[in-house]
Amino acid sequence: MRQCSSWSTWAHSSRALQSCHVILTGMSPEKSPEDCWAVLRAAKNDFLAVLGKVYPEEMPLECAECCLVLYYLEATVILKHLQPPGVVEHMTVQEWMTRSTSEADHTVIVVKEHKTSAQQAATFALSSEEETWFDIYFTQVRPQLLSSKRSRTTLDDLGGDKRFFVSTAGRPAFNASNDLNRLHQKYKLDPVTYQTARRIFETATKDLTDQEKSLVADYLTHSTATADEHYRMKQSRNVVLASKLLKKLAGDSSADSAEEGPSCSARGAARDAALASNQQMDVQAAFDQLLRTHPVTLDGDIPDKTARSQTSGRFQRQLYDRWLKAQMRMRVRHVLSHFGRRQPTESRVDAWIRNQGWKSNVPSAASVLKDWRPVGSVDTAMDSSHIQELIHNQNTSNRHFLLCPVCKKTQASLSVHLTRVCMKRSSKEAIQEVVEKAKQDALEVLQWGRVFSYRHLRDIMDDANPMSRMIQELERRHMVVPDTPSPAVAAQTSSVPVMAGTTVQRPESSATEQSEDAVSVSNGEIFQVTREVQWPQTSRHMMQEKGLIS
Repeated sequence: MRQCSSWSTWAHSSRALQSCHVILTGMSPEKSPEDCWAVLRAAKNDFLAVLGKVYPEEMPLECAECCLVLYYLEATVILKHLQPPGVVEHMTVQEWMTRSTSEADHTVIVVKEHKTSAQQAATFALSSEEETWFDIYFTQVRPQLLSSKRSRTTLDDLGGDKRFFVSTAGRPAFNASNDLNRLHQKYKLDPVTYQTARRIFETATKDLTDQEKSLVADYLTHSTATADEHYRMKQSRNVVLASKLLKKLAGDSSADSAEEGPSCSARGAARDAALASNQQMDVQAAFDQLLRTHPVTLDGDIPDKTARSQTSGRFQRQLYDRWLKAQMRMRVRHVLSHFGRRQPTESRVDAWIRNQGWKSNVPSAASVLKDWRPVGSVDTAMDSSHIQELIHNQNTSNRHFLLCPVCKKTQASLSVHLTRVCMKRSSKEAIQEVVEKAKQDALEVLQWGRVFSYRHLRDIMDDANPMSRMIQELERRHMVVPDTPSPAVAAQTSSVPVMAGTTVQRPESSATEQSEDAVSVSNGEIFQVTREVQWPQTSRHMMQEKGLIS
């Protein structure tokens, strides 16, 4: 009984020490470099199956499939190449496009901005297989992420179009450590962080030579040498050699070796994924062979069962489904290309589809509208030839001139004029009210203000004060008579009695004097005119004296 109690006490103390070790060091004592890559082995087959859907078929992926591709590539950079999460979060498209190929059939990528970017740029080497993965992600998966509806309003603000790794919302990858943890949870594995993997690999380098230790230390962006040696520019050859050493430490010639690791859960997940992935690869190979003899076309008929069975009797049903889906995607793209400029209505799309004469495998108008996107982007919308033509034709002759009630002048843009000149101290509401009143007045002038009946004009001219009566009539029709005389002058002018129908002739002397004055004032001018007109009515003579007519 005492022996059992001692054993229980020892076991409890041992577990407590192990827990303390995990808490203090962040890693389990039994983990090895091979354990750090367990999630890569477990997820590889699922990852390859997803890539097989987008290359070369270019099939649209589900959100979960896009996440798997993103998480796996992030895990490759963090766990396999031991680069900090900041490298994943700050890697740009430009850095991917400017990658260099070394003589050892590896691709070297340099990321300038990351957590320790003030000291040295992060450099890592991808194998030819890994480069293919990254390229498929960049050309096939990443565009799907950027085209998501949630990314359109924040894409430019957050720089999602410049970062290489983007989330399912089309935004830059924000927390690569969380993505790595989610990948471990998906395959029910103990999470391995960047710090844990780095310490494990550093410990494993104790059996390497000093030169190999130096290569690995430089690859991890740190060194035991002096600062000048540590932050010198890395050579591509050394980067590739260090990458191969990390694979050697993990007990694998490649990061995704089929060898089973010490984790039982990793072995089970990898085995299950391998069965599904192998079948996917076989179906893809059979479908590629079917396309050689029966390519997918817009108006083509699906290969019959005999043709599919000759290609693959085992997968003839899967070939049937894939061929139909491929033709459906082609037809949807064809319909969308016809309605690229403006979003059409569902009835219009449905009518256009019926005119194509398709009898089977016909896309619905609702599904087409769901995938509709405007051609081009907002930034290039102003470059459209149609918009440029409208801007070119937009001139002042097409504008609606309105009368300013303050300065009594017509303005091409009354609201701007009032804001800058006549009512610059007034509120926007007051300015808008004046503009609306001017619009209403202009509309009334167009409706009835331009027509004068002869009888009405005759009544005005026969009035005791025709000038005042005429001005009142014009103002009633929203017209303006500037420079009107003062009331005293107007009264003095209107006090002369005039009989209707009488003819008043101007004295010849006054006319002669006026002619002489005009000649003397305009002496030296090229063109001179002397008008000697006798007005039949006194009102006309009065209007001439006031400068209203010439």
